[in-house]
Amino acid sequence: MARKPKTAHSTYHLKVDVSKEAIEITKNIVSGKLTKYDSSVHCALLIDLFSAGHAVAAFCSHSHICRATFFDWVRDHDEFRQAYAFAKEKARAYLESLGMDNILTPGFNSALYQFIMRNRCDYTADRKVALKGMDKAKTHNERVKIVDKKVSAGELTLSEAKSVADYIAATAKIDEITQYAADIETLKQIVHER
Repeated sequence: MARKPKTAHSTYHLKVDVSKEAIEITKNIVSGKLTKYDSSVHCALLIDLFSAGHAVAAFCSHSHICRATFFDWVRDHDEFRQAYAFAKEKARAYLESLGMDNILTPGFNSALYQFIMRNRCDYTADRKVALKGMDKAKTHNERVKIVDKKVSAGELTLSEAKSVADYIAATAKIDEITQYAADIETLKQIVHER
């Protein structure tokens, strides 16, 4: 007996056991009973979950709210905003200690760990370096001296210094070309006036 080919309209029957929690949440959504913000409960829950390395999705799941509501609470409630800032630091500390505790463990997935740290903790493949005084330096030579001091003090690696030096050289070249263009325009005006 030949089987019928499956079409885009074929129906698949999945056995799904719907949890009591899902039914309760659905009833609340349909009836308009939304989770009400309670600072004493939600701030503590936020800190507890993040302290264990969880993030916004876990909080939303536990609180029966959506991500948009979470960020509405962050925007609308000062104490929740402060708890969120503190909770993020707790999560970061947890994740950092997780890496430190497991870095020498055979099979530790360092690529996954780096991915998590970049996405959850704003770590980057290249670190962000603030060079004090760069905004006040008037010349490119002054900027190079600042970089040299940072390297000497151990505040910049050589590859970071090279990246900054390349940036300084590029801006110097742009400034030089801009000045040449201005000089040419001045010469054109002088020739035209004669």
